[in-house]
Amino acid sequence: MRRASIGVLSLLLALTSAAAQAADDVYVEFLWEQTPAAALARSQTGLFIADGQHDHRICVAANVEDTDVGGLQIDILDAEGTRISRTAHDDYRGRKQCYAAALGTAGVAGTWTVQALLGDGRTGSGTVRVDHRLQDSPLYQRHDAPYVAGRPNYDASIPPAEWVGKLVWAMDVDAQGKVTHVEVEVAEGVGERLRERALAAGWLTRFGPDPARADTPLRWRRTLEFAPE
Repeated sequence: MRRASIGVLSLLLALTSAAAQAADDVYVEFLWEQTPAAALARSQTGLFIADGQHDHRICVAANVEDTDVGGLQIDILDAEGTRISRTAHDDYRGRKQCYAAALGTAGVAGTWTVQALLGDGRTGSGTVRVDHRLQDSPLYQRHDAPYVAGRPNYDASIPPAEWVGKLVWAMDVDAQGKVTHVEVEVAEGVGERLRERALAAGWLTRFGPDPARADTPLRWRRTLEFAPE
């Protein structure tokens, strides 16, 4: 359950998960795959696979509007602290942008750290589990939670003062880890206006397999609450 302030940047960042962390004023978020333009939801994750076959994304947000922040540098460190990559994005101007995750294939599996440094000195970081094969990841092997949790995208057409309410959506998951049904259980206040985004988020969610679901599918829920500070 997550509360969002009525500040625009806070609202934007409220539609994130524990995979996104902040240090100072720069926020880092991880996506399983690139989000299409105008998509209603995105594939947020706490897991990357370093096999050269996945289009994982690292997203960075510092400002609501574009300003001169002096560009962006992203460093990726593996589980032993070895720097795997450093990429520079001189065109970055502060608003949320997503970039390909330069993971390589040789880093030590485990908890990796992504560090974001702006040219104006602001920094942020986040941690993400990285494995070399999806089947080997403890997040994939979990039976009670997804390794990709779809999240509704921010709707800029809704005035900040109207971000008050609650949204709960539920997914049914079969033995293979496929989401077979999504429904909105609670949509109050601004949640009613996010209903379609919640449904889209549900269909993006991914789970590992569990034979025990053959008889009784897993029902898994997400909750967002929005309230003024």
